[in-house]
Amino acid sequence: MSRTFHLAIAAALLLGVSHAHAADVFSLHDEPGQHLDVRLGGRTLARYMYAFDRSAPQRLLETY
Repeated sequence: MSRTFHLAIAAALLLGVSHAHAADVFSLHDEPGQHLDVRLGGRTLARYMYAFDRSAPQRLLETY
């Protein structure tokens, strides 16, 4: 699928939660070297995992 399609889906999902309470705001939380969380009012909505460690076979399985 195209990148434009994925961006359109993400925008639709973000607009779909517009009914959320005013105190609930979107934020990004980065755990350096591991993952990036998209949060709404402290609740994790999505997580992008970017850790990738090839130093040992077991570590590779944990971070693929």
